[in-house]
Amino acid sequence: MKDAYVLKCSKVKLLFWIVLALIFASLFGTMLIWFIQDVPLEGKNIFLAVLISILTVLSVCFPIPFLKEAKWMKRRLIIDREGVKSSDFTIAWSNVKECFYWMHDKPGGFASKERILVIMTNDDGEYDEKLEVFSLDRQELREMINLYAGCIKFNEEVSSLEETKARLTNSLDWSSVFLLAVAFLIFFIRCRDESLPLAENIFWWCVVGVLAAVATVGHHYYLKHWRRKNNYYHD
Repeated sequence: MKDAYVLKCSKVKLLFWIVLALIFASLFGTMLIWFIQDVPLEGKNIFLAVLISILTVLSVCFPIPFLKEAKWMKRRLIIDREGVKSSDFTIAWSNVKECFYWMHDKPGGFASKERILVIMTNDDGEYDEKLEVFSLDRQELREMINLYAGCIKFNEEVSSLEETKARLTNSLDWSSVFLLAVAFLIFFIRCRDESLPLAENIFWWCVVGVLAAVATVGHHYYLKHWRRKNNYYHD
């Protein structure tokens, strides 16, 4: 067994998302400016828009290699025989009550979760470390925690329930968006058609109401039912 299990910041993953965000932002900005200026989106102009986006990304990303000493690039999570160490805290195994994965909403991200390692201490303290920036195998991290601790410290039941809830919540969020989109589509196509007979108009209004109710209230009550069924009462 190695002296320590070390998780390092995944530079490739971070740079990928940075570049992807810059491409979409610059492309959207170019298209928006051309739309305001009433520039036709023809083959040549689309090629220029893509070229401008690439040049923008390259110019912005040029200094990125020089940021390798930045704080977020030097984050580490170290698990050894003594305990768990990160850039923000150090906890001895003797003080660790349990560990588990927690799924938290990403800031500004719809139906998107980030995985967090939560460490509970014997004095009811709580420490957490975001795992999105690390390159890791989730199952391997579980095994390393138990291995270096010398006993079972990772709570599989809580982690499994939390990950299941995250998948369920994402599915419900996207289902709600789909149902609301269908409801608005029906509203603009059918409900506003004054030439329809009264009975048919009422029918389409009822369809829109049912879809909107299922998308909003149904989402909440189904998740509440799942929590009660699985005895899950965490925030």
